[in-house]
Amino acid sequence: MASSFDHYILLNAGQDMHYAEFAADESTALREAIKEYEANKWKVIGQKVGKPAKACEQYAKEHFGNANT
Repeated sequence: MASSFDHYILLNAGQDMHYAEFAADESTALREAIKEYEANKWKVIGQKVGKPAKACEQYAKEHFGNANT
């Protein structure tokens, strides 16, 4: 019998790691992390805000224009 954790993994296995939802406070945290770590350190930025690195990079490009905010 599969656990609820196994079910979660199966449901999310195909998720696009280039996309994540960002609440207003997470968007602010992302902008601050970009300022602190520079836009070329997406793995560190992602860890700082708790989102996939590629999702942070994509969100920054789409919402902040120049990712080096």
